[in-house]
Amino acid sequence: MTRMVVSQISINGRFLGRPISGVERYGRELLRAWDALLVSQPSKVSVRVLLPRGIEPDLSLSAISFETIGRLGGHAWEQSELLFAARRDVLVGLANSGPLLHPHHLVVIHDAAVFRYPENYGFQYRLLHRCISRGLARRARLGTVSRFSSEELAETLGVAREDVLIVPNGSDHLGQVQPDETTIDRLGLRGSPFLLAVGSASRNKNLGLVMSAWRKLGATTARLVVAGPVNDRVFSQAFDLQGLEGVLFPGRVTDAELAALYRNAAAFVFPSRYEGFGIPPLEAIAHGCPVLASAIPPLCEVLGDGAHFFGPDDPDSLAALMSQALANPREMPLAARGRLDLFTWLASAAIMHGATLHMAGI
Repeated sequence: MTRMVVSQISINGRFLGRPISGVERYGRELLRAWDALLVSQPSKVSVRVLLPRGIEPDLSLSAISFETIGRLGGHAWEQSELLFAARRDVLVGLANSGPLLHPHHLVVIHDAAVFRYPENYGFQYRLLHRCISRGLARRARLGTVSRFSSEELAETLGVAREDVLIVPNGSDHLGQVQPDETTIDRLGLRGSPFLLAVGSASRNKNLGLVMSAWRKLGATTARLVVAGPVNDRVFSQAFDLQGLEGVLFPGRVTDAELAALYRNAAAFVFPSRYEGFGIPPLEAIAHGCPVLASAIPPLCEVLGDGAHFFGPDDPDSLAALMSQALANPREMPLAARGRLDLFTWLASAAIMHGATLHMAGI
């Protein structure tokens, strides 16, 4: 990729029109921090967000502007109208996709899940995003959220690991949500010890291990709360729930409801087999909730000695940690809160801005 001197950085804002999940939250928080950085340290290069028609951003930014361009939407907008509008700029993508032909493009691909766990995606989605990722690897500078993910992208996309820019998730927004304590009473959890897990029934989330470990605990007055887009009927199709007592499936919860669950749980269980970064454990720590996490590379990288680890295929180890957590609720490793200080959005925004200035020839 050649360097050229440009006076503008454009950001692909298509993700701002999608429901907020981990990728979209990453983009939003990085935009806020990038804007704050530019307010405190004005840049020679202006920064703007380009949006498809119909998206009204709900972010209030001061130094970064918004511009609506074109008439299309989705991937068609990215590959044509965004490409043309940003053709003389450095273009930044924060959410796994962007125009394949742009010559000065930095795009964050959060993980290699579409290659590692293809069964979690529909055929068309899988085919499209594999093609986009491979095309971007040939033309763009890649970024990602962890050292582990940089190694994953190097292996699956054939790029040099040292060429992948690491721009981590931040954690400083995680404890800011006001908990909705009414959800604790609504679920009948007030005064009752409980463990919390979140996720779905997809295989890489590994919630079957939690069920196996819970069964090994035997009779207990405690509860296990599994929050997320599953219910007991759907979940039972994937896992054997016969005779499993004390498990609650509240379904999707709001950020405020989840904050209340974190604030009251004895511990948070995160058994995932695959993550690019793994923000929920840091979210739990921000709300004072101890973390029991699977000992996979990205979680060990992010959590360090701030969590209790178990093997992703070891229900006995997890059952023992669950038992200890219920006997000593809210007992968190001393190093846990220190992990939050290692991941800030302002630091990540500085990495991103520095990389784009370099690409701009500044």
